[in-house]
Amino acid sequence: HTCSCVCLKIALWVENRTTHGMSGTKEHKAWKAIHARCGNPATRSYPLYGGRGIFVDPRWDNFEQFYADMGRAPSVSHSIERKDNDGPYSPENCVWATKTEQANNRRSNRLVNVGGTVSSLADCCRRLDFPYAVALRRLHFGWSDERTFSEPIKRNKVAI
Repeated sequence: HTCSCVCLKIALWVENRTTHGMSGTKEHKAWKAIHARCGNPATRSYPLYGGRGIFVDPRWDNFEQFYADMGRAPSVSHSIERKDNDGPYSPENCVWATKTEQANNRRSNRLVNVGGTVSSLADCCRRLDFPYAVALRRLHFGWSDERTFSEPIKRNKVAI
C-alpha cells in the first residue's frame, strides 16, 4: 500500500505524539484533575487542595506510573480518593472509591461512636436504618451518641 506524503506525515505525527493511548479515559481525566487542583492556582478548587498544602507525589508526574500504581477504576462510579484528607495524592494514600465511600471521608463529617464503632453520622444512620434528621436533631440538643440511637422514636409526641 502506498501513502502520500501528507498521509505519512499525519501518521508519523500521531505515532510520535501518542505515549499511552489513554487520553480521555476516566483514569487519565482523574490524573489531570488531581494535578490541576493541586498545582494550578487558577483552578477553582486549588484553595481546597494545593492552597492548603496537598500535593501530588512526584512519581505521579508521569501518567503511566500513576496508572501502574492505581490501575483501572473498578467502575464508572469510582473516582480517586485520599485515605488521609490532609495527605498527598500518592500510591500509599489513594484508592478508587464510590461517592458514598468518599462522603464518609469528608473533613466536615460528624463522627459518632455507637457500640464501639466510629463512623460518620450518615453512615451510622444507613447502617442502623435510623432517620438522619432525628439523629441530627437529638445530637444538636446534646444527646450522647449511644442515647441518640438507642432510644425509640416517639411517633405520637413531638420527638426531639
